[in-house]
Amino acid sequence: MEKLDIEMNRENSTLLNTLLKKLKTKQITLSEYFTECAYWFMTDIFDTIKWKPRPTKPSDVISFERLNYNQKERLSDDYFYDNWRIVEYYESVYKILHINIGNLQNMIKVYQNIPEGDVLNRDKLKKKIDFFSNKIEWRRDKEWFKLRLEKEG
Repeated sequence: MEKLDIEMNRENSTLLNTLLKKLKTKQITLSEYFTECAYWFMTDIFDTIKWKPRPTKPSDVISFERLNYNQKERLSDDYFYDNWRIVEYYESVYKILHINIGNLQNMIKVYQNIPEGDVLNRDKLKKKIDFFSNKIEWRRDKEWFKLRLEKEG
């Protein structure tokens, strides 16, 4: 599982170390380790995972988005320096998008490691996965990633 954004307190650290020792000494299999981590997620982390909404667009961003492609293409760096809220807004959207997608990916991994017989936890997690999946604006967000990668590449 990928790194989860949680505070490692003493109890969590002890649990993790115990699981790692059991895995290292072959007292549990890798599959059992992932299942234990999934249950740990469900008891200690699940309720802290919340959807983060996009920030409200400032008037600078609304004005910028009304420009057509040719107008945007002619803008200088000074325009963005003078209208710093535009850059700040898109950076925060990008950050929030990554947090939400990361949380969704982590929940999917956890879901895959909860035994099929545990209907209660699987249903609880599936509802939150569906909620996040429906909230993410996939088409719009894919375009954002594509533009961001082209710019950075």
